[in-house]
Amino acid sequence: MSDSGLAIRPLRCSRTVKLLAFCRPLKPALLRSQSGAALLAVLVAAVLVTPASTRAATPQNPTALEISRLPGYCLDTEWFAGPKNSPRQSPKAARWEQLMGYGFWSLHHYCWGLVSLDRLHASPLTGEPRKFLVHQIVSEYHYVLNNSPPDFILRPELLWRLGEAELLRENYGEAYEAFFKARQMKPDYWPAYSGWAEVLIKAKKTADARKLIEEGLMHAPQATVLQEMFRKLGGDPAKVKPIAAVLAPSAAAASAPSVAPAPVDAASAAPSRP
Repeated sequence: MSDSGLAIRPLRCSRTVKLLAFCRPLKPALLRSQSGAALLAVLVAAVLVTPASTRAATPQNPTALEISRLPGYCLDTEWFAGPKNSPRQSPKAARWEQLMGYGFWSLHHYCWGLVSLDRLHASPLTGEPRKFLVHQIVSEYHYVLNNSPPDFILRPELLWRLGEAELLRENYGEAYEAFFKARQMKPDYWPAYSGWAEVLIKAKKTADARKLIEEGLMHAPQATVLQEMFRKLGGDPAKVKPIAAVLAPSAAAASAPSVAPAPVDAASAAPSRP
């Protein structure tokens, strides 16, 4: 039993749970579609010619729909525009760098990962081809985490995405660690609570899930996703006292803030997908 409240090893998508949306059966129509068949052919070929240890590659020929689903800053990264100080550099890149710091210049890898994630959900891949694509996604997220500062404004989001991707690989220990780090860095970042709470619920660890969701509501009382999850577990969100309300009296008595200010919300600096 881990300190996450979940026995990691026994949990398997094919046995104990069907984890989130990633284990749902794919629609037969997609299997018969031309785009689905083409994507399968491309990815199978990639698996056959590319070693599993190779770092993820640029997604080829992104569609208009895939591009429309990306955060706005992706269009100004070097993937769509050009590298820093190059003739092709986006005129908006300087503003993004001012908001995010030098970590912005690694974000094209995050954008690659998001396109690959879209393709994973839309594809009929199973077995090794699916593992290969998930490996690509994880590699891209790690690249940004390893090439941006510890206080990078999008780091909580990246850690949450990494946790979700590790769940696709049934790496529950790594997923827990990623969600935990996201919560540590930004306690009011609600996806880092709901992501792991869903795993606990699927594993029948409802008491642990309720406790985690309640903790999330203490930091993010307006998070509707957490409110709904808490109600389904028999809780009343209105009875959860926010952290700010708990700390206010002692802070006032000390005539000084009792906690450090929360990190700036990434959404205020850059649009992100829900």
